[in-house]
Amino acid sequence: GINAEYMGQLRIMLCKRISQSYIKLVLGRSITFTTSTTLTDSSLNNEQIEAFKGFPWFTPALLKDYTKNDSLVSKLTSYERRFIKNRECLDDFHVLYRELHQWCANCDFRGLTFLCESKLATHLAQKIRQIHLKGLELEMANLTAIQPMMEPLEVEIFKNLHIDRSQNGNESDYTIHKDRVFGFGPKCTVYRPKKQNFGDWLNIIESNYKPYLLRVKVLIGGPMKFDLRFKSEKAWNGQNKEPDAKPSCNLIQFEINLKGNEFFRVGPTKMKSPLLRDWRITDINNCLLYTSPSPRDLSTSRMPSSA
Repeated sequence: GINAEYMGQLRIMLCKRISQSYIKLVLGRSITFTTSTTLTDSSLNNEQIEAFKGFPWFTPALLKDYTKNDSLVSKLTSYERRFIKNRECLDDFHVLYRELHQWCANCDFRGLTFLCESKLATHLAQKIRQIHLKGLELEMANLTAIQPMMEPLEVEIFKNLHIDRSQNGNESDYTIHKDRVFGFGPKCTVYRPKKQNFGDWLNIIESNYKPYLLRVKVLIGGPMKFDLRFKSEKAWNGQNKEPDAKPSCNLIQFEINLKGNEFFRVGPTKMKSPLLRDWRITDINNCLLYTSPSPRDLSTSRMPSSA
């Protein structure tokens, strides 16, 4: 029989080939980035169109910093690639991405608060409510557990920042400089508070002290997507047809708080602490604009027309 290791290698090889074909579709703009027919559909009124445009759809302009000569360029270092692979981060991202579609389609706003950073969860809930108020429904089409394309594009590490933006100060509250984890590990950006109280020093001795914020931006593509429909008719233009299987894409930002020693556990071993439920989705297609990683510097939401 075929052993499990061989099957695992075969699965990785097939996923890489499928992923490359999806990248060509993205760069060639052959992917259905939005339900463009909605914007020209005569049956939609202006309020419905505005509600549709308010949701964070993908647009190729989001990849301008990750393309060169019509090719997708990842900014990951060899260490970052090894960390993501050996810590099995992509497996976690597949689960979270599927849950994102399920919670949004089911209007499970409580589920979004566990899956997303609080400001993003609030933003998504607001946009979904606006869609429903205008007689439309956001549904999930083509449910798939594993997405054919899962391409990490950029990794950043920050110190003294928390996933929950409300727990951080403004950028002006910090002295910012470049450093390395423990002085010799991967590069990171340190946000050192200008004013520290005694409680900040006590946090260091806590067993659950996780001062590092890891951010991973991932381009995800596959047949699973959001399908916008009329609430009354359950289908576009009253036509009872199944959603098409054209692929769609999303640029998703995942973040997690970690201890410093976690960045050195990159060997190919199965004895690792599980990270799945510590990850949070903090941005979707740049729908939230932060002037810096410090969370209170939140500007207005990005509108699709400005992408």
